[in-house]
Amino acid sequence: KQQSDPVLSRVLYYVARGRRPSRREKPKEQAMVARYLKHWEKFTMSNGILYRLSKNPVTNKRRHQFVVPDSLKAEVLKGIHDSAGHQGQFRSLAIARQRFFWPHIDRDVKDYVRQCPRCVIGKSPDPEGRAPLESIKTSSPLEVVCIDFWTAEDSSNKSVDVLVVTDHFTRLAQAFPCRDQSAKQVARQLWDKFFCIYGFPERIHSDQ
Repeated sequence: KQQSDPVLSRVLYYVARGRRPSRREKPKEQAMVARYLKHWEKFTMSNGILYRLSKNPVTNKRRHQFVVPDSLKAEVLKGIHDSAGHQGQFRSLAIARQRFFWPHIDRDVKDYVRQCPRCVIGKSPDPEGRAPLESIKTSSPLEVVCIDFWTAEDSSNKSVDVLVVTDHFTRLAQAFPCRDQSAKQVARQLWDKFFCIYGFPERIHSDQ
């Protein structure tokens, strides 16, 4: 894909030969090629694939960011947002920076998340006529237990479904990794890791 990209193929050419474009070559190149070459010192190649080297701001470890051709950007954006549980802009951008690079990646990720149909609907105000939501009130432990799913990443950077179980009165929350979000998985996790230890709640609340 990089080799067939009109911009990245030129960047690959210069990185492979180990020398930036000469004064005579520069005017012949597209403006986007020059924009990529601003990162010249951070580019490296492995098995014919172009990467950008950067440091993880948290662990300070070096990471290889795959330089994404235009033809794969839509797929990458879908992967780091849709397939990762529709996280917000900050989280989606953090996932993208771990693995990928292209100029203006920050802007493109933020725009994608901002325009995501599912996220837009989820943040839309309730239509008129819907009954107002009532706040949950509890006076003792195990009166109401709230369950919800959260998407995290494991050590291999793969998405993992996590069942979060919270006692509404005590605010004690526990998280249990699941294979998926099926009713069978929820029932098994609740039985093995909550009911058998703490007992049965009077009511279970879920937004799902």
